[in-house]
Amino acid sequence: LLFSACFFNEENQLYLISSNYCFGVPEQIKVYDINNGNKIKEINDSKENVLFIDTYFDKKNEINYIVTANIGNVKSYNYKENKVYHIYDNNDNRNHNSLIITESEGIIKLIESSSTGRIRIWNFHTGKIISTIMIYRYGEIYGLCLWNSEFLLAGCSDKKIKIVNIN
Repeated sequence: LLFSACFFNEENQLYLISSNYCFGVPEQIKVYDINNGNKIKEINDSKENVLFIDTYFDKKNEINYIVTANIGNVKSYNYKENKVYHIYDNNDNRNHNSLIITESEGIIKLIESSSTGRIRIWNFHTGKIISTIMIYRYGEIYGLCLWNSEFLLAGCSDKKIKIVNIN
């Protein structure tokens, strides 16, 4: 099943990146040329399913990353090297449903949601947890939206949006 997709720009070429979700099938991240639909490459690193996929361009280091929220953890991949950059893992073996990457206070932060009702904020480059915020004790957090680099909107399984000041 196609579960998530996003656009990606590499050297002025536009690509589509897709992920799968199929129980028992290894992670498959596929990159397609948007102009002709040809598959450029696949990244298959683990036996986990990808629930959410996005990209991040590190301007300072001029590196493109693919980031995934998986059933067991969150990962970032160095696109050019086609390998895992970091695994953001708190050993909770829960679904990680979405993520956002932002910069504040000079730190690149990866913010991810989980089926445990928690939001975790990680240092993107070190892979260390900066903070954990419990916002919904009895359900899942599905989607995240960052507003003004200060407020996080979280779509929850109770059909409500929680607003959290992440500072």
